[in-house]
Amino acid sequence: MTALQPFTREELEPRLRRLVNAEVPEAEEEAYVAELSARIIDPQWLDYLYAKEWEHLTLEEACDKILSYRAIRL
Repeated sequence: MTALQPFTREELEPRLRRLVNAEVPEAEEEAYVAELSARIIDPQWLDYLYAKEWEHLTLEEACDKILSYRAIRL
């Protein structure tokens, strides 16, 4: 079994936009978030979407933060 590859900007942005704009049916939202989480390596990615509302990040800025995450390996 091969590991899932991280999203590219072209793949990620429309998916985040769909989630932010509440275009995902409520009954499917948990599965949709789990699917995104499987390919987003930043453990705080959902925080950036909340920050979009509270700290006035644009969707593009939230996407930049998510895509720029690099895990620190010790």
